[in-house]
Amino acid sequence: MSNSAQPVCIETRHLKKYYPFKNGKTLKALDDVSIAVTKGTIFGIVGESGCGKSTLGKCMMRLQEITEGSVIFQGEDISRKPPKKMKQTLSKMQMVFQNPFSSFNPKLKISYSLREPCRINGMSPVQTDDRIGELLNYISLSENELNRFPHELSGGQLQRLAIARALLLSPEFIVADEPVSALDVSVQAQILNVILDLKQAYHMTMLFISHDMTVVEHICDEVAVMYLGTVVEAGTTSVVFKNLLHPYTKALMSAIPSVEAMGEGKQRILLTGDIPTAVDVPEGCRFASRCPDCMDICKKESPVLLTVEAGHQVACHRYPAGGEHKQA
Repeated sequence: MSNSAQPVCIETRHLKKYYPFKNGKTLKALDDVSIAVTKGTIFGIVGESGCGKSTLGKCMMRLQEITEGSVIFQGEDISRKPPKKMKQTLSKMQMVFQNPFSSFNPKLKISYSLREPCRINGMSPVQTDDRIGELLNYISLSENELNRFPHELSGGQLQRLAIARALLLSPEFIVADEPVSALDVSVQAQILNVILDLKQAYHMTMLFISHDMTVVEHICDEVAVMYLGTVVEAGTTSVVFKNLLHPYTKALMSAIPSVEAMGEGKQRILLTGDIPTAVDVPEGCRFASRCPDCMDICKKESPVLLTVEAGHQVACHRYPAGGEHKQA
């Protein structure tokens, strides 16, 4: 799914993650997801709660074992790599979680939480102090914060420190799972700017998981929109947001309040119909029961993610590969 000539850092190929139940049913959290994150870019995953975006990030980090498919990191298939052999690989992969207050041990000072990963990975005290000082400068925090406990800092300060901690070992890949959604709106922009600054400074590669379309548009180079465990629209951010195609993506975007559009009669797309679950996945298109543009074929055949223009893919029967928009 990468649209760049730059090398791919990490990718998933036909990734599936199923959770079987004792009653014989199966929850299909991820169902044939293929994405490629280009080195030095931020790849956004966006969708409603329960669409599988966080599960995708955890599977790529090997925090959860996959059911089928593969995860390729720097050209190596790490999908079923034994845990003992994963240590060196995992040192190149880090994660920033949603809630900064649960990311740090409340009984330990910040200094310990930052220095301990460096010690475990063989960095000398001098190297550790230099690295921490360098990152503190980038996130605009002083060394005084290191002597505090997590509860003595704000959510914004802690999330900056969580991002800095993720960068301590100079990882090749970072998963940021809703890193600003637990913060006040006034702080979110600060954290996003920190991420963009660090990307430029360290050529950072990141999977950025969010439910906020505007945040993804602002910060990400590429984007994939997920619905019920599958990717329904993807491509270069500038191309996708210039011409939203999938009815689900359009509905997500229409739900965002816009001061500019208030006086222009912006129309909210209200989705009706039954909301399917990942346990009872419907036949045909998974979005058909809620889609305002549903056709007969949508209820019978599942659409395939196809390229409709350079840097833009969509899984919708109305948009065949390289073809014209079909009318109902």
